[in-house]
Amino acid sequence: MLSKIKKRLRQNKRFYYLANLFRYFGNKEFSEYVRGFGGEDTVLIQHPGELYPEYIVYPISNRGEAVGFFAELQCTLKYLYYADRFCFTPVVSWVKKSLYQEDVLWDGTRNVFEYYFQPVSNIKSEEISNCKNVVFSFSRQVRAITDGDSGNGYLELDSLKLKFAQMYKKYCKLNTKTKLYIDENIREKLVGDRILGVHVRGTDFKQNFNGHPVPVNATDFLPLARNMMEEYRCDRIFLATDTIFAVKLFQQEFGDKLIFYNDIQRSDGDVGLHCLESDREHHHYKLGLEVLRDVYTLASCEYLLAGMSNVSLAAQYIRIANGSEHKKVVILDNGINRNNNDDIKWAKKNL
Repeated sequence: MLSKIKKRLRQNKRFYYLANLFRYFGNKEFSEYVRGFGGEDTVLIQHPGELYPEYIVYPISNRGEAVGFFAELQCTLKYLYYADRFCFTPVVSWVKKSLYQEDVLWDGTRNVFEYYFQPVSNIKSEEISNCKNVVFSFSRQVRAITDGDSGNGYLELDSLKLKFAQMYKKYCKLNTKTKLYIDENIREKLVGDRILGVHVRGTDFKQNFNGHPVPVNATDFLPLARNMMEEYRCDRIFLATDTIFAVKLFQQEFGDKLIFYNDIQRSDGDVGLHCLESDREHHHYKLGLEVLRDVYTLASCEYLLAGMSNVSLAAQYIRIANGSEHKKVVILDNGINRNNNDDIKWAKKNL
């Protein structure tokens, strides 16, 4: 009898809609879904204040979860594409608590994006609530970069390289402090005309999270690295990796031809470096700085060998944003995990 009543109530669309509004009133995911009924081409302009009446302001925030640096950045690039499409003035505010945020102000800001990059506009994040015209971002808008398709995670990313490069070139300019640090490190490391860049991802990839690439063993990179070094007559090889094992393996194989940064934290465990705590000074800020340095160094290499990851993709679109492409890119692809092993749920439970 009860099941028949439930069935009849569900058939009453008006009642079922109102019941769900009440049931999921405080559910953020449901709220985002309802806001997106009109599609990404429908916008709601709000008028909270009087500042900057000449602009339509578009605030972009971070997710504030256990998200890798370039996963966060690529989400921001998608929102920037949306802002660019409608001629909005974006304001990037990574102010939610994240893995890269220090407990105190860093260079006078809580905005993690501005730890490393220049502001994308002249409007400050704290001014948003006083602006005349504001369009608040919601998750469905990121589909604009895939022409309305929901996308397919890592599999969609390669097709978006050019769009990412365009947005990165326009909006993501390293601040003076970060640029000096990265430029000095690259000049010191990349000595030689032909450098092969290799990115080996381990740690949390070994947990086979849903929607993430199936991991590639470090040993599988060696024959390809040898062949590319020989075929393209590379002088040296730069290794970016989160695993101690990969460093030792490549040292044994390539000896003094191997270049890597030895001042970063690595692990052979199954927790991503961005999720590991440390007592080193300014640890959270350094996590972002070091992965940026790795990516810019990979982008500076003539050739690239990597697995499928946000880091290897970023190295490609940053190089394109700087005016050229790698002469050869080889990506090892073992496919995508399809399971119920959710990385965000795991992080909330374990971190």
